[in-house]
Amino acid sequence: MMKKFKPILLLLIITYSCNIGGSKKQTVKETSSKERTIMAIFAHSDDEISILPMLPKYAKEGASIYLVTVTDGSKGVTAHAQIPAGDSLANVRALEAMCVTKTLGINPPILLNYSDDPLKRKYLRFR
Repeated sequence: MMKKFKPILLLLIITYSCNIGGSKKQTVKETSSKERTIMAIFAHSDDEISILPMLPKYAKEGASIYLVTVTDGSKGVTAHAQIPAGDSLANVRALEAMCVTKTLGINPPILLNYSDDPLKRKYLRFR
């Protein structure tokens, strides 16, 4: 008798939880941009370039936008910039991030300032 009752009970639970055939309609509350917070997290500075056009759009609509960069950029030397690796390069990257967020009209950047090398060694071994 219990074996016959279990499928019926399961069907009743599913029907009730999904509100199948019920008179109540579930509605999704739409939130305006003023109620939204967007946090864009990137490993390196300048990785955000792929989504830059979207950030000021939502900021103008009233969303609170945060740009987070995990690494400090101190190892990301490019020949044309002529800035040596280390603290001076990390400072330039931080100033660039401040400039980008100010220009876009979003919150100041959140810089976690991890060095590139320890993160690579720690997480690449799990791949």
